Amino acid sequence: MFRVDTPGLLVIGYHSHPSVVTQTQEQFGRYLAEEGLEAIAAEWSRSSTEGKVRELFSRCAKSLMLSGPLGAAQADRALGFTLELVAERNPYGMSAGESLPVRLTYRGQPLQACPIFDT
Repeated sequence: MFRVDTPGLLVIGYHSHPSVVTQTQEQFGRYLAEEGLEAIAAEWSRSSTEGKVRELFSRCAKSLMLSGPLGAAQADRALGFTLELVAERNPYGMSAGESLPVRLTYRGQPLQACPIFDT
């Protein structure tokens, strides 16, 4: 919980500490298939050895919230997450039915357009 003392657009982010998960090869293979990561599954199957699979991961979350009236110069900004969406327009200044343009970055560099974000 937090208190907002200044009106405007708030860019709120969360980044977890890295965690390790250990799975059997069968469990990891199912996970890759469920997530649609066929290219990674193919590469992994060529290099895997028998035994356990260890994965290091972290979670990131980002939210834009408006406190008080909308200001003209308020905008989203990058928080430095490994994989991050940055809104190109302030969603609180948009009308219903308008598309929200976003920039997808990986380690601060733009990624190519992704069809699911072009709606």
